[in-house]
Order: sequence, then C-alpha cells, then structure tokens
Amino acid sequence: MRIEIDGLDRTREALIKLQEVTNIANYNSATSRLVRAVTMDALKYSQVVTHKITGSLARSQRMDFVTGMNEIVGTISLDPHVINPVEDSRPAQYGIYEHARGGGHAFFERTYEDFKTKIRSRYFRDFVRNLPG
Repeated sequence: MRIEIDGLDRTREALIKLQEVTNIANYNSATSRLVRAVTMDALKYSQVVTHKITGSLARSQRMDFVTGMNEIVGTISLDPHVINPVEDSRPAQYGIYEHARGGGHAFFERTYEDFKTKIRSRYFRDFVRNLPG
C-alpha cells in the first residue's frame, strides 16, 4: 500500500528552513540577528535619552547577549568598572539613583516603553519579511 501526501516535500523543506531561521545556537539565524538588532538600537536610544552632565553615565551603558539552548537574551546594563573622571565616581552606582528619580531621568524605563511598540511593529515586520522562501 502506498500513501502519498500532497505537499509533504514542500512542508519538509519549509520546516528545515524554519529550523535554520530559528536555531538560537546559530549566531547568524534570523532570530539571533533580530535580538542583536533590537538590543543595539535600544542601547543607542538609551544613551541618547540619558541625561548628560559629563556623559559618563551614557558611555557606561553596555549590551550583552546570553545564548541558551532555546533562547537568546539581549541585555543592557551599566558597566561597574567605568569611572567618571570629572567626579571620581562610578556611573553604575549613581545611575541607579538617577534612574529612580523617574520620568525623564528613567533612561532604561523610557527605552523599554518606547521600544516595546517598535519591537511589535517594525522589527517583527522586518523579521517576517526576511524569512527565507
């Protein structure tokens, strides 16, 4: 007995392409590129909206990527090793208090609020547009 399923080869090919796109372990997968693009743009935005006196707080912001078996996480944080040469202080320490002032001072919160809409619209649209096939 022979059973044929119409479109099985096309389905198999599509699944292979989808695996390539979403393979988190692959640095060049579409998913990894999406997370890196969002994180890099968010870092730039956060640096722009951070209030500046000497600029050390904005310059102390760093991004990092942690890749697990089924996830990739992009983070932005304050580098604890940066020293503000003008005030001989650490932006990672006073940045917490600056952010806690809220409103325009809350640079990470502002970035998150502004980017959560962009992630749902522009980034995801670009991600889908760039899927193979």
